[in-house]
Amino acid sequence: MNKKPVGRCLKCQFWQPLASQKPPACWPPAPRDEGECHLRAPLVGRHGRSWPVTRGDDFCGDFAELEDMSRSGVVETSFQE
Repeated sequence: MNKKPVGRCLKCQFWQPLASQKPPACWPPAPRDEGECHLRAPLVGRHGRSWPVTRGDDFCGDFAELEDMSRSGVVETSFQE
């Protein structure tokens, strides 16, 4: 049985490093750094909404390889009420 290589969150197009950890100039993040998985809508709980937090060396079956590792085209957005 052949094993398929596993893609890690660090190189997934849906993963965003947590902004509170390092300034954007510190790209790429380290594998143990934490980030948010933006594959699906944020989860809503008692404390508001948030995306699942994973480490860069975690993985899942929905991995989609990041084409541009610079992530220079990522646009920061925030919710305003």
